[in-house]
Amino acid sequence: MRRPGSLHATAALAVGLAVGLVLLIAACGGPSGPGAAGTPGSPSSAGSSVTASSDYTSYVALGDSYSAAPGNPTTAQANGCVRSDHDYPHLLAAQLGIRTLHDVTCSGARTQDLTGRQATYDSGTSVAPQFDALSSDTDLVTISIGGNDMNLIGLLGQCAALAQNGATGSPCKDRYAADVEEYSPRVRQHLVAAVREVGRRAPKATVVVVGYPQPFPTDETCTQLPLASGDYAFAAQLIDQVNDYLREAAEKAGATYVDVSDASEGHDICSESPWIDGASPAPDAQPLHPFPREQTAVAGLIADALG
Repeated sequence: MRRPGSLHATAALAVGLAVGLVLLIAACGGPSGPGAAGTPGSPSSAGSSVTASSDYTSYVALGDSYSAAPGNPTTAQANGCVRSDHDYPHLLAAQLGIRTLHDVTCSGARTQDLTGRQATYDSGTSVAPQFDALSSDTDLVTISIGGNDMNLIGLLGQCAALAQNGATGSPCKDRYAADVEEYSPRVRQHLVAAVREVGRRAPKATVVVVGYPQPFPTDETCTQLPLASGDYAFAAQLIDQVNDYLREAAEKAGATYVDVSDASEGHDICSESPWIDGASPAPDAQPLHPFPREQTAVAGLIADALG
C-alpha cells in the first residue's frame, strides 16, 4: 500500500512514524478518487529450499507494497520500489522451483501504474509499467493491488489524526465514508479491467489474484493501532471492500482468488502474533506493512491454490 500516515495517539510517535514513512515512499494526498519493470530476480535469493520442479517456468509478480514487503530482510531500493528479496514472490518461486521470476512489485503502486510509469519516492526516478514484464511466454502471474486506489493508508492517517485531536466515536467514518462510497466504484472497475488485461497480455498464464490480510480487529483496541474506538470497524470494512473487488475481478477474468483475509484471522495488529506491523517501526517490517511471517504464509496459500 501507499505511504502510511501517523497512527499513534501521541504526537511523538505520530511524528516518528511520519518521518520513517517519508523515507519509505512518496507522500500521498488525502482521501480522493483513483486515478515497474524491475530487474528479474532469482528464486534462489529468497533463501527457501526448492521442494519440487515446477510446472511453471516464467513467473511475473505484480502488485504494491503488500507484495513488495518493504522492511523485510533484505530490502533493496529497486529504483524507489523498496522491494524485499524475501517477499512472497521470491518465496513462492523458490518453493515451487520456478527458474525465472520477474518481480516488478512496487511500493505505492496503483492500478494506473500497471500500464503507465510510476513515480517513486526516490526523487526524479520512475519505473516502467508493471505490465511491461508480461509476455506470451509468461505462464504464472500473481497480482495484488487496489489498496492505494482506495487510499486506505491515507484514510487511516486521517483517522489517526482525528483520534489524536480527541475525537471519539467513529469520526473518520463520519467524515470520509461518503467519499469512499463515491470513488470506490471506479476502483472496482479498474481492478476488473486490470485482471482481464493480465489475461490478454499473458494468454498462457495461470493468473492468481491475491487478497489483502485483515490487520484491523473489530472487538478490541490497542496502542499500536490508536484510532477512535468506532473507527476500527471502519478500517476493517475498507479492507473487506477492496478484497471483495479483487475477488470479483478474479471471477470475471477466470482467475484464481487467494483469500488472505480469512487466513489472517487471529493475526491482526492488536494480536499476540500479528502479521502486519503497527504504528511503531519494527526491525523486519515497515509500519502498517507485512512481517516476514505474513509473506511466508501468503506464499504457502498461493502454492496450495496452485495445487
